Amino acid sequence: MLAYITRHGQTEYRQGKVILSKSDDLTPEGIERVVNSANVAAEDMRLRGIEVIKIKSSPYGRTSHTAKIWKEVLAKNGLRTTKIEICRDLEEVRNLLDFSEYLKFVNGGEIHIDGTDFLIDQSLTNPDNYKPFSYFRKDCIHNRKTSEGLPKNIIQRIHRIETCVGAMARLQLFLNRLEDIPENQTDVIVSHSGPLSSFTEMCAKNGSGTPYINCGMFYVLERNGNIWNPVHIQEGAIQNE
Repeated sequence: MLAYITRHGQTEYRQGKVILSKSDDLTPEGIERVVNSANVAAEDMRLRGIEVIKIKSSPYGRTSHTAKIWKEVLAKNGLRTTKIEICRDLEEVRNLLDFSEYLKFVNGGEIHIDGTDFLIDQSLTNPDNYKPFSYFRKDCIHNRKTSEGLPKNIIQRIHRIETCVGAMARLQLFLNRLEDIPENQTDVIVSHSGPLSSFTEMCAKNGSGTPYINCGMFYVLERNGNIWNPVHIQEGAIQNE
């Protein structure tokens, strides 16, 4: 059993969770890359004898917009797709801060969270000078030292953020619950960088830094019991930060 796993396309980050018909959150460049990726995937599916595709997406605008593009492109390639299924288990790390505020923990600077202004000292919150995705992947914001000296309400807000490890486990459980389907069918899973991280690391070639999947690109996993292993990686999909 195969699953095509894709990260949402480059986004405007204007929309949170929206109904499918309202999703419209990709940049023009993001749309172009998603169209290209879906065309590449369609050719791969034809070579594998796949005829029917079930598309499952996170509820965010950037992911469901991506899912709609995949559905349209696959149909143009003569493949049959079922109705897009919106799945909460595919959403990004839960209770995450606004990205601009999250970056203050990485680089330092003044934040405004829950009515409190505070100057973040990067030497305390990120003493190892991790880049943003590495900081995110290593769950540095949950490190006890990160919270030292922070106002109580900001500490409480940080503690509400789901760990990256938790998001990865959530995706793994979702995949393990997928029903076995005939060889001429497959699933397309549209999610985010956080939940996809463990599989991205499996797909990554040796290199320094933390691997991440580029926006709008995909890899293919094959199921063996409850183990999913990469069998195809779109060229250029994985980079090391």
